[in-house]
Parts: sequence; structure tokens; C-alpha cells
Amino acid sequence: MALRDQIRKLIQFEPTLGNAEIARVLGCSRQNVSYHARRLALPREGVPRSCAGGCGRRVRQGLTTGMCRSCWRTSYAYEFVCAACGQVRVVYGDLAASRRRNAKHLKPRSQDYCDSSCASRHNQRKFRAIRRLDPGRARVL
Repeated sequence: MALRDQIRKLIQFEPTLGNAEIARVLGCSRQNVSYHARRLALPREGVPRSCAGGCGRRVRQGLTTGMCRSCWRTSYAYEFVCAACGQVRVVYGDLAASRRRNAKHLKPRSQDYCDSSCASRHNQRKFRAIRRLDPGRARVL
């Protein structure tokens, strides 16, 4: 049986097979399989991909993360409790990456704050407490 006929039978039997898989089975090159598949003009189906985040939505083939937009956003979120006000906050994107990196590597004892106003309020309280305990040291800080 000719190579072209073997390729036709495999594609008709399983249309989701890729050219590399067909080439491995038949012992020829992937480019050869691609050439014959194009010449035969048989309908081919891509492998359906579902979201790697677990929601089950279909995602497009070229997506590098393998996740839909909503799952990608929640997987790269950083959740923390504000050291000043005690509220649970969630940040996304670059800010989440930098906070996660600081918490893991750079500053293991650092505290997270909602925004600069919470941070300044919290630091003012600490400054006042230090000033009450040791007035000379408070000037150095």
C-alpha cells in the first residue's frame, strides 16, 4: 500500500492525529505527512483544549498559559491581610508578582498594606510607640 493511502486511512480513522504522530507510526518524516495530507485535502480536526485552570472552558490552541482569562487572573492573584486595617485584599498582575516575590525571597518579615495611607498610619503608630519607650532612639528613625 502506498504511503499516501496509509496516511488517508489514518486521518479518516482518527482526524485529531497530528503529523508528527502519523509520521512516527508510518516511519516517515513529518514534512512528508504534511505534504500528502495537504494534497489529499481531507478535513482535519485539532485536538480540543480545555482550560488548565479547571473551569472546563475551551481555549484556543496557541494560548501559552493554557488557561482562560478568568482562571489566569485568579491563578496569578496575591491575597493578603492588611497589617494596618486587617481587611483581606487581593491584588493582580505585576503588583501581585512583586508582592509574592518580596514575601518569599527578599523580605520575609515584611508586612503588606492596602495602600500608602494604611502603611503610613501603621508606621506612625509604631513610631509613637518607640518614641514613648525611648525618646532618643525615635529621632534616629
